Amino acid sequence: MIEDVLDYSLDLFQEGENSPAYFPVNQYNDELKEYLKIICEDVNEHLEFSGTSVWASIQETPVTNPMKLVAVHFTNEHEAGSIQSYSNSLEVNKLIQKIDDYSYEKHSASVYFRKVVKYYEGDIIYIIKPNQKRFWSRSQAMQDSNSILLEIANMDE
Repeated sequence: MIEDVLDYSLDLFQEGENSPAYFPVNQYNDELKEYLKIICEDVNEHLEFSGTSVWASIQETPVTNPMKLVAVHFTNEHEAGSIQSYSNSLEVNKLIQKIDDYSYEKHSASVYFRKVVKYYEGDIIYIIKPNQKRFWSRSQAMQDSNSILLEIANMDE
């Protein structure tokens, strides 16, 4: 967490748009893998006695793609906590581009908002975020796993 504050938050404040926090995730998706590892560990810890476990997947996309797509699967299809990668797909790239167009909102003449999309479909949660390191940090994974667990708890009510 402290490392993320130094690498992303403080650096973002000091460097502005030149901060590495704005850089895309690397071509090997190391940030995505670490992000998903934390989410899987946290969610699986809470589901330990339920008979359900989670694993994750990464949709491979070009490094230049403006958004990244990952999914958290609530099935026993793969080993708990495993992270699968799926090859680049033209259809998925087009969909991600379309989502990017809708997620980039102009608030005023010089202020823009980037939105994050979480889409629930059956036993899968799709997470679509901008391709910037700050959105895929370890601390962001902890926040997102807490959010997922809270949303799951609210679904059961």
